[in-house]
Formats: sequence, structure tokens, C-alpha cells
Amino acid sequence: MSRSFKRIAVIRTCALGDAVQCTPVLQQIRLDQTGSDLIFFTSANAAPLFENSHFLDKVVPLEPSWVTIPAGRRGMLRAWWEMAKHGPFDALISLEPTWVRNVGSMLVRAPVKAGLSFTGKRKPFELFTHPLRVAGDPRHTVSHASQQYLDLWSQVNGGVDRGLGYDMRHLLADVELPSLPEKPLIAIAPGTGNAFLQVSTKQWPLASFVELGAQLDASGWGVVYLGGAGDLGRLQTPPGTLNLLGKTSIPQAAAILNQAAAMCGNDSGLFHLAQSVDCPALGVFGSTNPEFTGVFRAPAAKTLRASSLPCIGCYLHECAPPVEVQALGLERPCCMHAISVLQVMHELETLARRVPSPLTP
Repeated sequence: MSRSFKRIAVIRTCALGDAVQCTPVLQQIRLDQTGSDLIFFTSANAAPLFENSHFLDKVVPLEPSWVTIPAGRRGMLRAWWEMAKHGPFDALISLEPTWVRNVGSMLVRAPVKAGLSFTGKRKPFELFTHPLRVAGDPRHTVSHASQQYLDLWSQVNGGVDRGLGYDMRHLLADVELPSLPEKPLIAIAPGTGNAFLQVSTKQWPLASFVELGAQLDASGWGVVYLGGAGDLGRLQTPPGTLNLLGKTSIPQAAAILNQAAAMCGNDSGLFHLAQSVDCPALGVFGSTNPEFTGVFRAPAAKTLRASSLPCIGCYLHECAPPVEVQALGLERPCCMHAISVLQVMHELETLARRVPSPLTP
């Protein structure tokens, strides 16, 4: 039997892609608790994603400097203290990924506290009344992060998973777009960093993104590059393509993705955002595990990785291949250089030509 809560607090301090992955559980909580006040606490960089969303009553932005990895436990305590000032709550749902980041939950008054409890990690004591045991090593998990969040809420509420996917379609309302190519559109998002961390092993070569754009243009597609101003480094976008790097807001990027026939990116925020606005999306994965942060309930999206390499999904920040991979003579990160432009081109055009594209549930 499901439980009823008047005030529910959910916390996840994160970058854009991680925030999108929270939307299934936020929607589920809203549908299960229609009469409750649902308040989402997230880092200020991600908060604008949720303006005017239909599934939240309030979004509280937290200072990004508090929640970065270098800020550690002390910084997160400041975030939890800010959260405590908005309490008390009937239920607290923490989607934070480590025990250390959750220590400050003790400051928040709530009779029900739920959070992830990672196996294989040493914990001095249990912080939650409703812990969900999940694999502590993302290299080996077969459960998507969004599914873990839904399972956590089901453990608290006792309800049935409604099968919801990512949803950021509220960003599409009243958006003024720049002039776009009149040809069928494919978006390319070459960036991989976020507000907290740069991981080179998640980066498909920038030169490959440039070559991909040139080949798509030659094949008759309208090509637009989306992301941050420095996402191509010193490289230039190919002639005939539209360079919008650093020139769009998040709602504008979402609206362009919604109009595109397909997009291609790394394991990054725009790859997840594309899924949330019904854009067929291709994610090029290397050091990270697509089972954990890849496609979630988006039939028109898929991931591509060099699965034949033994070091794939290493989660290292710097490529350190074993001897047998070094012998292949690949540039580093090896797993990303092993994926050719031809492979990506084929998968991307296949996605773009699907008619009609299934919608995110």
C-alpha cells in the first residue's frame, strides 16, 4: 500500500546530464503524491532545467562551489544545511552517489529518509531509514541510474513503476530559435565536460566530430553544432555547417534537438537532453558504462562503443591501456579512437531515417 506525504524533498547535486536522469523519479513521485509539496534541491547550474516543469512545486538552487568533488564533505554539509533550513519534511529522498556526500542528511528533519547504499563500500553507520542496496562499482552495474532512483522511491512509497522516461519537454515552450538549415537536421554535440569534471576518456576525437559534420553535409543533411564555446578546441566547424557552439541557451538547445532528425554526442548532458525531448540520439561511449548512464526508456536512442577492447568501461580519467591494447597502436583514449567516423555515420543516419520516431514514454 502506498504512503502519503505532505512535504517531500529530493536532492541531487549534479551536472546537466545527471539532472535529466532524475526526471523519471520526479515524475513518478508527482503522480504518486498529487497532493504533496515536491521540492527539488540541486546545484544552481542544473536548476534552470526545471523552470516551469509540471512535476515540481519548487526548485532550490545550491551554490555549485559547495558541491564540487574538491569541496568534499565540508562543502556538502553547507548544501545540506541550506536544505535543512527549508524543512521539516515528511520524506527526504537523496539521490547523492556516495556515503560521504550524504553525511549531512543528518541535519535534515524528516521521519523517512531514503538513499542509495553502495555494496562493497565501508560505512561507519547507516544514514537512511530506507536504504537501497546497489552495486558500488559502476563498471559492473546492469541497473541504470534512473532505474535505481525509481527503485528507491518504490521502496519508500510501495507503488508500481509507471514506466516513465526522461522528460524535459517543458523547456520547449515559447523558445525563440536562430535561423536553421531548411534541410533535414542532424545535431552534433562534441563536448564532454561539465560544471564539475572534465574526463578525457569520454571524448570521441574532436577531429572525428569535424569529419562527421563534413560527411553529413556532403550527404545532404543540415548540420548544426551544439554545446559550449570551447567544445571543439582550436578546430573549426566544417564549411556548410551551422556553428552554434556557445550561442544557445539550454531551452534553445532543447528546442533545436526536438526539431532534429537525430543527434550525436559523447556521454554528456546534451545526449541525455536529446532523449528527454524525443530526439533520436546516438551516444559514443568509452570509459563509462552505458548500462548505468546510457539510454533509458528511449526507443529512438542508442549507444556505440568499441566493445572488443578488454579495457572498455574503465572509468579512469586518463587512458592507461593494457599491453595488448597498446599493441594496436591506437591514440588515447584508445576506446574512443577505435570507433571510426564511418561507424558513427552509419548508425546516425539509420536513426535519422526512422519514421516515425517513437516518443519517450
